[in-house]
This record gives sequence, C-alpha cells and structure tokens, in this order.
Amino acid sequence: MPFDVILSRNSLPGVPGCLSVVHLVPTLDQSRDARVKRACEKKFGKLAAWKAQSAETVLALEENDDQLTNVIGVTESLLRVESGMLNKPDEIYLVSS
Repeated sequence: MPFDVILSRNSLPGVPGCLSVVHLVPTLDQSRDARVKRACEKKFGKLAAWKAQSAETVLALEENDDQLTNVIGVTESLLRVESGMLNKPDEIYLVSS
C-alpha cells in the first residue's frame, strides 16, 4: 500500500458490528495546494495563448475523491496558489466525476 494503515477497534453502544474506515492525510492542505499549483502551472500558459486571441478562457478542475476533496478546500487552495500567478483564466470550475 502506498500509505500507512492503522487498524483500531472500539465499541459503540447500541451499534453492533459497525466498521468505519477513515482515511487520514496529515498534510492535506499542503498536498492539495501542490496539486492545484501543478494544474495551474500546466494549464494557465496554454489558456493564455487563447486569451491573447480575445477568447474567453475556462479552466475545469476535476475531482473524483469525495472523501478528501470538496469545493471549499479546492477554492481555498486555488485562491492561495493563483494569487501570485500570471495569465489567470476568466473562469474556473470544479467538476465532480
């Protein structure tokens, strides 16, 4: 497995046979910022070429992890990352697949 796994057992009153799987990421915000920054660095330049020709530019970010990704977290990361970048697109969307 590419990540650490910890198995813990506890008993909840009135809930027999309950199994809960929790995915913990200790540096979630930093790793999300790095992924968003990588996407922006890869796509902003390509979109700038279209913007120079007076096109409306749109960046669609895809997320397929409903446990660790949400629109608020991605928005916060995007705002931190794009603040110092050039060639920002006109619109940015988060698409859930």
